[in-house]
Amino acid sequence: MKTIPAAITLSLVLLGCASSTVTFHATGMEPPLCRTGTAGTRTAVYWGTAWRADQKETARREDIAAKGIEDFFRSDPYCSVQTISRTLNGRDILLMSDKDILASSPHDVDKVHIIRLEELGPVFILYLSPILWTSDLNIQLRVRTLNARTGSLESDVTAHWRKGGPFNLRGTRGLSPDLAGFLHAIFYDQQAL
Repeated sequence: MKTIPAAITLSLVLLGCASSTVTFHATGMEPPLCRTGTAGTRTAVYWGTAWRADQKETARREDIAAKGIEDFFRSDPYCSVQTISRTLNGRDILLMSDKDILASSPHDVDKVHIIRLEELGPVFILYLSPILWTSDLNIQLRVRTLNARTGSLESDVTAHWRKGGPFNLRGTRGLSPDLAGFLHAIFYDQQAL
């Protein structure tokens, strides 16, 4: 009789307990925000963070976020991204009004996407029960899209992605690609997750 090594058994348990949950709440246009026929749309992307008060390793998470956002928008086949930035004229983008953002953005853009990142990272909870621990990857953000030509708000989307579960271990290693994948779901294909 053969025995299954403990590492393989543990791997099967860890993989067997993972699940994903995606929640979108939208005002205006609902995801996906980019549809066919939008090729060549000149876009400005601004982003910032609004972490919870007890958020750990904010600098590391901001580096991960910068890479995920940059990777997604620089490879975007439909939008011609003119700029990706956290500030506009030296000001924090999340502290500016829509009117100020549109007035200060490059004049040759058609759309402006403003991303407010609120959660990015694993959450680990230890229990004193038959389920000993749970670990979730959480990405929570808000995407607002402004039409730079008309000055109107096209969409305001709050999105939350949670992946993990009991006996699942998640780290920060895959956060940049996970964020890029989540942005892909919001802008192009909700079924991608």
